[in-house]
Amino acid sequence: MEDSGILENLLVQGRRDRDFSAKDALQPVLKLLLGLEGEELRTLVIKEAVRVTEAVILGSVIDAYNSIPDLLRTFVLNGNVSGPSLMGDAERQSMMELRDQVYRIWGLLQSSENFDPTILRSILQVLQEPEARSVGGRVFGGISQRLAARLLQQVLRPPTAP
Repeated sequence: MEDSGILENLLVQGRRDRDFSAKDALQPVLKLLLGLEGEELRTLVIKEAVRVTEAVILGSVIDAYNSIPDLLRTFVLNGNVSGPSLMGDAERQSMMELRDQVYRIWGLLQSSENFDPTILRSILQVLQEPEARSVGGRVFGGISQRLAARLLQQVLRPPTAP
């Protein structure tokens, strides 16, 4: 989460700097990431992408569960009224904080004066390259493994007594 805090701070500072251009910064970063010597960076990016995506997905699941009326909660998740035990309280709080930080970062990007949504097209073009497809596959595989493991934990967990 520290790295996300650094990114958030850089974006806040970048909003204040008229010379800052996300479009100009994006291309060199993508070239570095997908270049021949970028494997170490790719590994870190993949790990963080999996963690952030998991936080967004599970944060949404937690929010959806919390929006269910108490009476209906007894019918959800094997009658466990205390909620899904996908993770402990500290991990849940950390995950929700990460998700909120990702949403703040996206809000900062969108509200930046010189944010141009068309720069996302350049990302899509880069994603067509073979190395980017490999990175995408590794991210998807990591997310799938983590979510499958959490689902198995939930399904195999013995029901708690009311």
